[in-house]
Amino acid sequence: MLHSIYGWSMSKVIRISNQIFTRLQEIAEPLTDTPASVIERLLDFYEENYQSDSIFQQPETFIEEDFNIKRFDPETPPNLKFSRVNKAIIGNSALSKPNWNKIVREIHLLGMKKARKFDALQMITTFNIKQGEHNDKGFYYVPEIGISIQNVDANTSWEGILAIAKKLEIPISIYFEWLDKPEAEIPRGKGLLSWSPD
Repeated sequence: MLHSIYGWSMSKVIRISNQIFTRLQEIAEPLTDTPASVIERLLDFYEENYQSDSIFQQPETFIEEDFNIKRFDPETPPNLKFSRVNKAIIGNSALSKPNWNKIVREIHLLGMKKARKFDALQMITTFNIKQGEHNDKGFYYVPEIGISIQNVDANTSWEGILAIAKKLEIPISIYFEWLDKPEAEIPRGKGLLSWSPD
C-alpha cells in the first residue's frame, strides 16, 4: 500500500510505502507532527550533520586566525539548530571530519573506557543508549563498545556532551558555524563552545 503525503505550499504529492510511513510514525510526536513536519526535521538533522556545504572552510585554514568566531558560555549556549561543526577537540585530540553525531559517539567511547560496563556508562551519560545493535527509532550502533545511541538534535547533543565531559573531566572545544538559513540564530555566524576542568 502507498501513502500520499501533501507537502507544504507547493502542493506536491509524495507517494511512500507502508514501511516508510510506519518508520515516520515511530519518530513522530503524537498530536503535533504531520508527515511533512517529520520529513522536515529529518532534513534539518541531515543538513546539520552530513550535508557538505561549500560555505564552510576547512578547520585548518581558518580556526586559529579567524577573529569572527564568537565564544559562547558553555552553560548557556545559543540555539544550535541549523549549526554545523567545523572542528572538535576532545582532550588533546581533534576529530576528523567532525559533526554533532560523531562527537557524541567519541565521547561515549571515552566514557566506556572509564566506566568499563554498560550500567556504569548509563550513570555517566544523559543520552538514550541500549546494549547491542539497534537501528530503529533513530538509534545507531557503535560496534567498538557494543552499544546503540539514539540521535538527538544539536542542542541536546551539546547538553549531553558537556555533561559527559564534566563527569570525565575532559576538556572539549567545538568550533561551529550556522547554516545560511533565516531560521538560524546567526546565519553564517561562527561560534565556539569550550569547557575545561581547570
